[in-house]
Amino acid sequence: MDSTNENEVLRNRLNEEIRRERELKAEFEQAKLAYEAQRDLVYRIRNSLTAVHQFPAEILSEIFCAYMDITRDTPLAQLLPTHVCSTWRKAAIDNTPRFWTALYISLGREPTFRHHPAMMADWLERSGSLPIEVRVDSPREKQPLYSTKDLSKFPVEITQVVARFSPRIRALSFRAYPKNVLPLLILPEDSFPILEELDLSLYLNTFSFRTLRYHLLGYGLPQGFPTLRSTNVNLSAVTKCDLGGTSDPPNDVFTILSRCTSLVECIISFSSQCSTVLSNRGPLVLSNLRALTLRCTDERKLLDIDPLSAFSAPALESLCLEFGYLGGSSRANLAPSLIDFQERSKCSITHLFLIRAHEMSNKDLMAIMDTLGASLRSLAVIAKKITPKNVLQKLACKRNKQTALPHLELLRFSCSLRSQLTLSPSALLDMVEGRWSDEGRRRFGVVSRLNKVQMVKLVPKLFSRKLRNILDDEEMAWMNEDDFSAASDSDLNVDFDRDGLSGSGSGLDEEDPRGDTTEEEPDEIWMMSDMTAKDKKRLDMLKSEGFEFAEETSFY
Repeated sequence: MDSTNENEVLRNRLNEEIRRERELKAEFEQAKLAYEAQRDLVYRIRNSLTAVHQFPAEILSEIFCAYMDITRDTPLAQLLPTHVCSTWRKAAIDNTPRFWTALYISLGREPTFRHHPAMMADWLERSGSLPIEVRVDSPREKQPLYSTKDLSKFPVEITQVVARFSPRIRALSFRAYPKNVLPLLILPEDSFPILEELDLSLYLNTFSFRTLRYHLLGYGLPQGFPTLRSTNVNLSAVTKCDLGGTSDPPNDVFTILSRCTSLVECIISFSSQCSTVLSNRGPLVLSNLRALTLRCTDERKLLDIDPLSAFSAPALESLCLEFGYLGGSSRANLAPSLIDFQERSKCSITHLFLIRAHEMSNKDLMAIMDTLGASLRSLAVIAKKITPKNVLQKLACKRNKQTALPHLELLRFSCSLRSQLTLSPSALLDMVEGRWSDEGRRRFGVVSRLNKVQMVKLVPKLFSRKLRNILDDEEMAWMNEDDFSAASDSDLNVDFDRDGLSGSGSGLDEEDPRGDTTEEEPDEIWMMSDMTAKDKKRLDMLKSEGFEFAEETSFY
């Protein structure tokens, strides 16, 4: 046999063996599948003989419901029993609608399919027609909520799903930013006919409120959506809010405030573009409000808006009126508005801060002190028209004269370059000594000791560059560089801590977005240059006993 024929025979045999190999492999796969099917059948028959599978569907349903009751604080806890076996899954999904009446979602930074809105809809549909409880928590972080772009709308989409089942919601709990619960906030008032428990905890900050109002004014929403004003939104859990940087009409601001019945601390800022039309409305009483800050470009703008006439606050303790660095040129008298507010509210204001109220006159301030003086413990007045001499004369303790502000513990007042010439160090020390010693306080009917006095030297910004050239190195060291390009941000700082009211005059905590900082006190007090040796000795004696005297510079 030649080599050609031999190769041909080998090729034919190879093909035959390959065919046989494939046949054996196919038979093996079929046998394997048959074996696995037989094994599963044996498992099912064996499992059917166990006690768990002998339970009637009704008993399994009761077990599942008992499990649900003890795992209410575990997100999506109902998913676990459905993965035990097909019998349990069928019993849970088809025979136990009560098992799906509680939904608790806690969104992390990376949601999974378990958080998908479509799955949430299936979940609630399994509850049939039973009342349901919904609880959704969103993370509160400064960074973007989700790193995956496709998942960025998860919170809103989940809220949209929940809104579809509003007629059956018995208990609702949401902890999220307002924009994430917007589909619920814009529902008509009769959307929750059986609602019994509501826990709506919104993460409220300047950005959140600004975004919420922006959408509710009609921008970016589909036609036909009602606004927040036409709904009955419950914001009773909100205790702090910052309505800052807004040009929205004041009516929208007070519509939001009317729903914050538990509000304790609030900041409201009105921009120069803010509407000055405040419609007539029923009396708004913020019964729990303790600290209020109103910010506006100037006094005239605030008087035109007249927000203090829109509400009363019987528990108010801290009131701060803060104005822009460029005040208005028209005459503005804040005293009547403040006095009317205090008389209507019948509140005992203990902390009053008038910051950059440069249109306020001495007469206006005296009227305010006469009305609010019975309860004031701290007073800050930064105003270029106020004469320190008049303030000290008002506070001086004299015989046959009723003492003003008997509870005063902190005084902060401004002093312009002109009024500095008439400011007598002796008058300041006389006033302090009358309110410092126990004997003097008993003699003049002073209740509290005056612990601290802060003086703010007001300098026109136009001359700040010149002043910079003549200031000595020691004073330059404690002044902030930013003070030469913009006014000081420390105008609101009072270094005062009473009943949780600290830092800024608003009474709000470290979340205040202004980020005010306190300037360092200079080693040499500029007023001491006009003091006699006797006056310096008197001041040193007071300071050795705990009295504090501080100075700083602010530009206007």
